[in-house]
Amino acid sequence: MIGEHIVYGPKPVISISRASLGIIFYNHFKKNPDDVALSDPVRNLIIKNKDIIKNSCLLALKLKQFNLDENEVIGISIGNEPEFLYIVLASLFLGLTVTAFNPRYKFSEISNCINISKPKIMFCSSAVAKIISKIDDVKKIIIVNSTELENNFESFESFISNNVSEENFEEFESISVDVNKKVAFILYSSGTTGFPKGVCLTHKNVNALIACALDYRYKERYSGQATAAILPFFHAAGLFIALLNLMHRKEIVLLKYFDPHLFLKTLQDKKIETIQGVPSIAIFLAKSPLVDEYKLSLKHITNGSSFLSPKIARKLINRFKLSIFWQGFGMTELTCGVTSSTSSNDKFGSCGQLYPYMSSKVIDPNTGKTLGPLETGELCFKGPLVMKGYKNNEIATRETIDKDGWLHTGDAGYYDQDGYLFIVDRIKELIKYKGFQVSPLELEAVLITHSKILDAAVIGVPNKETGQLPLAFIVKQPNESLTETEVQEFIAGQVSSAKKLRGGVIFVKELPKTASGKNSRHELKNMLKNKL
Repeated sequence: MIGEHIVYGPKPVISISRASLGIIFYNHFKKNPDDVALSDPVRNLIIKNKDIIKNSCLLALKLKQFNLDENEVIGISIGNEPEFLYIVLASLFLGLTVTAFNPRYKFSEISNCINISKPKIMFCSSAVAKIISKIDDVKKIIIVNSTELENNFESFESFISNNVSEENFEEFESISVDVNKKVAFILYSSGTTGFPKGVCLTHKNVNALIACALDYRYKERYSGQATAAILPFFHAAGLFIALLNLMHRKEIVLLKYFDPHLFLKTLQDKKIETIQGVPSIAIFLAKSPLVDEYKLSLKHITNGSSFLSPKIARKLINRFKLSIFWQGFGMTELTCGVTSSTSSNDKFGSCGQLYPYMSSKVIDPNTGKTLGPLETGELCFKGPLVMKGYKNNEIATRETIDKDGWLHTGDAGYYDQDGYLFIVDRIKELIKYKGFQVSPLELEAVLITHSKILDAAVIGVPNKETGQLPLAFIVKQPNESLTETEVQEFIAGQVSSAKKLRGGVIFVKELPKTASGKNSRHELKNMLKNKL
C-alpha cells in the first residue's frame, strides 16, 4: 500500500511475540524433541532437538558459574559448527548478548571487533585464540572443534562437562528480559568510515523477523524436510536463516565451506527443496555443468545480499522448473531482511515488496525531500526490524537513523506504483563480494602502511560471478620499484579473504581528489573505463 509517498507492508497476520528469544527457542526445542535439527556430514553427526536442548542447557549452567551480569557479551568466531548454535542458545537462555565475527579475520580486524563488543568469554578456533590471547579484555577462551590446544586453552568438550551435572539440565529454565531494550546480538556491518561497526539487534528485532517468517505468504520458502547452511553463521543472514529454518522444524545440513560436489551431493541426497543463498550460489546453480551430474529436487530458491540479474533468475527458474524464485533486500541494520518477492511472476529486477510491520520511502539524498513512484533516491525504512543502533558509536547511529526513526540505507533505489522496490546502485562506496561488504577505506588504510606506497585508492569493479572485486590504484614512492603481485600479497597477509585485491592493481602517477581531499571514486571509475 502507498500513501503520501510512503510504502507500507501488508497487514500482519502473525503478532510479534513479547517473549524473550531464549524462552521462544527453549519452548520450541522442548516441544519437538525428536526432530532432527542439524546434521554434519564432515563430522558424521546427527543432532536432534533434544540434543540441542541438552547441550545448550549444560553450557548455560556452566556459564552461570562465571557470575556474568546481564550486560555481559559472549563472543563466537568459528565456522558452521553445531557448537555455534549451542553457544547462541545458551547465551539467550541466560539473557546475555551474543557477538560473532569471521574466524578468518586478521589481528587488526579482530581487535576492532573485540574493542566494540568487549566479550568476556570467547568461543573460537585455535587460530583466532592465538590472536585473542594477546588482548587483555577477554577473560576466558574456549577452543571449538580443534585438536590444537596451545597456551593452556580449554576445549569446548572439557569446558561444558567440567563441574556441570547432566542431571541438572532438565530443571533449567530460560530467563525473561525486556525485549524492547535488551540487545540479543552484536553483529558486524562494514561502513565507509573503515572497520566494521557493531550492529545492535534487540530481542524485539528478531521477534519481528520471526513473525514475518511465520507469515503464510512466505511459508513456501521453508518447504521440505531439510536445507543446506551455505551462508556462514557469523553473518547475520546465515545465522537468522538457520534459526528461522529451525523454527520451521527443518533439518539443517552444516556446510563449512563451499565445495561444489559436496554442495550438490547434499542437495541430492537430502532431497532439499529450498535453499537461501547469495548471487554467487544462484549463478553457480544456473550456469555450472556440474549440476547436470546430480538429480536435484529444488523447488524454491531465495536470493539475497545483492542484486541478481533477471537473466540469471530466469535461467534458474527454467533449469529447475522452480515454483518460486524469491528475491529480497536486507542488511544487518535491518535484522537481515526487509523485502521479498512472493511469486516467480513478481517483477524481475525488483527485490519484492515490504514485509509486514515495515514502511519505506525514497528521499532525495541532497535535499531530504520525499520522492514519489519511479523517482530514484535513497531508500529509507522504518519499523521493528530497524536496529537499535551501532554499539558505542552514537555519531554513526545518528547518521543512519534519523529523529523520526527512519533508517537511511545509503542505497539508491525506487519503488513503482504497485509498491515493488528496486535497487539501482550503491550510494555508499562499499564493495560487495559474495555477500560480504568490503570497505575501500579500510583497504586504503592498510595499503598506505607499505613503505613503497605513497597513496592508494580502492574501488569495486563489476564481476558476474561475485558481484564486485576490489581493485587498487597505487601511487608509488619516488624511485621505488613495486609490482602488482607484491601489493596483492601485502594486502592478503593483513585482511580476510573477501578483501583481497582480486580485481587487480593499477599504478598511476597521482590520484584524483575531491575538493575536500578525498579520493574521487567517480573519476577513478572513469579512469578504469578509459584504460580498458
